[in-house]
Amino acid sequence: MKIRFSAILISLLFILSFFSFHVVNTSIASFWYIDFEFWMDGNQTAFITVTLVFTDTGYNLTGWEPLPRDFSNFSGAAHFGDVEGDVFAQVICYESHDFSLGQLDEGVYTFTLLGVHDEVGWYHAMETTVFEVGFPADINDDGKVDIKDIAIVALAYGTHNLDPKYNPDADIYCDGKIDIRDIAFTAMHYGE
Repeated sequence: MKIRFSAILISLLFILSFFSFHVVNTSIASFWYIDFEFWMDGNQTAFITVTLVFTDTGYNLTGWEPLPRDFSNFSGAAHFGDVEGDVFAQVICYESHDFSLGQLDEGVYTFTLLGVHDEVGWYHAMETTVFEVGFPADINDDGKVDIKDIAIVALAYGTHNLDPKYNPDADIYCDGKIDIRDIAFTAMHYGE
């Protein structure tokens, strides 16, 4: 039994080494894994690193594109084009890119990675992440989130950036309005 298992294992290793999965820096896929990492440099410029891992299905990654910001929502696109010839082996592909987000105020932001085929030009969402800058739930900056912070947001509830009662510190999502998302976010961090 041990000899038979060893022979099968050696055969499998030989086959895998012949048709090895390897990492390359091109391609796209219908199945992907996306990792986001938010970070800031020494000048307080915000970045998000997008790492895309996928299986090659006959497309290649042709480039990255930053897209216009919509208040607290950022997005970028991964562009794909066709590969010449037949693809007969599944290749694990790995691509990473840094998107600069500029200087950000304290708040909650989203970043969505879109995929687009160069010939068709149709953008589709691949994955979205949410990230925080600073500790936005501590509105009065006293080192804790308590009823005072919730009260500040509640007093500004329903206002927008042109309203005299608008409080930009209470605009957790940096979208120019104080709504239930701002109250809920502050309440979620109550007691921290």
